Amino acid sequence: MNKLTRPSLRISHPEPTKIRPVPCIVNYSRPQSHPRGEVGSPLSPTFVPSPASDITLVSSPRDTSNVDVGMTEVLQEQEQQITATPPQQGRRLFGSFDQTQLDEAWDALPYEYDQLNTWGRIRRRVHRPLAEWLGSTIFMVIGLSGSLVHLTSRQAATDTLGEYLSWGLGVMMGVYIVGGSSGAHLNPVVTIVFTVFRSFPVGMCLQYIVAQLLGAFTASAIVLGLYHDAIEQYDGTNAGGAGSAFYTLPRPGLSLVAAMLTECVGTGILCIAVLALNDPRNVPRRTNMHAIVMALVVTGLCLAFSYNTGTCLNPARDFGPRLLIWATGVGDGNVWTMATYWWAWGPWGSTIAGGVIGAGIYDLFIFVGPESPINFPRGRLGSHVRAVRDKITPVSTTTTTSNCVDVEKGRTTNNDGQRQ
Repeated sequence: MNKLTRPSLRISHPEPTKIRPVPCIVNYSRPQSHPRGEVGSPLSPTFVPSPASDITLVSSPRDTSNVDVGMTEVLQEQEQQITATPPQQGRRLFGSFDQTQLDEAWDALPYEYDQLNTWGRIRRRVHRPLAEWLGSTIFMVIGLSGSLVHLTSRQAATDTLGEYLSWGLGVMMGVYIVGGSSGAHLNPVVTIVFTVFRSFPVGMCLQYIVAQLLGAFTASAIVLGLYHDAIEQYDGTNAGGAGSAFYTLPRPGLSLVAAMLTECVGTGILCIAVLALNDPRNVPRRTNMHAIVMALVVTGLCLAFSYNTGTCLNPARDFGPRLLIWATGVGDGNVWTMATYWWAWGPWGSTIAGGVIGAGIYDLFIFVGPESPINFPRGRLGSHVRAVRDKITPVSTTTTTSNCVDVEKGRTTNNDGQRQ
């Protein structure tokens, strides 16, 4: 006896929506109003699609030969809705977050600028310095707390790994928290290096440095309040006091030249690492590992150079706590005249010199972008080079793969950043 079979409803599924490849130009320049230096995210190229290469959604026709009449009507209605919907026009498919995108995002908000409250207007104008202030505060709170725990708990002088890890993890937290807003410089030397070698605006440079110093001072006040009792107990039994946990000093018997060279070399290596992480030709983009790498770099530098000077590497890390110690009277002696005015020669002079020298070495040997004065002059010739670069015609819209033209080398680059 034949079994009764139930007729099945066969529906053919349409092909997935396709996006036409978008030819674009790799433009490594940014608007002059946007800070070009970032630690928290790489300075990736800005991909600007050509005017004739708008995004078009392509939907394949539906096969309704095997569908009953009722389902056919439903599918026809859906097809009409899709056809009536205009395709979305794409302006930026790829690229790093810049000031232009920030302005467009604010303009797209459902309310006007006049409807913002007072704090909203202030934050919109100074959100980058505010982010640097917050990032520097968090970074310094974690680092200073680690130093005070090591000192006041009377751990062995050689048991410093936990202290150095606290500084590295503090940098990592600062980069993760404010890297997308301000670039997470967290260091006046890094800001100065970006100003000299990456066209970072001078006015923004001054704002960043002030914010970093304020963050270091704020963090010092927080840590002093948290560990006030431990500091009093430690000062009662140790003549030197706990003030040395807040600022850096060269070890006794070390010459001033050796101490300055230590800070110069350490800060130079730090700035080389920062520029390497921001070089899209040197480090793969979209790895999201910058904060972890910077934490390892700072921890390694502390392990390598702390014996001589305590590894400052950051003028704000020394100046902010030193200013608070001087204002509160914690510690022993005058903090400004210790070790032949070390605060000026070491944390400021040596670190800035080392950072500039290290950045110059990196650009001289590796970096090939137009932002560096080592590659292109900043006079009329440099302006002419940038003008010619910006006028290069994009590739044809008939390109079958989404390739981009590297305007500095004349080579094509696919979406994964690989050159062809």
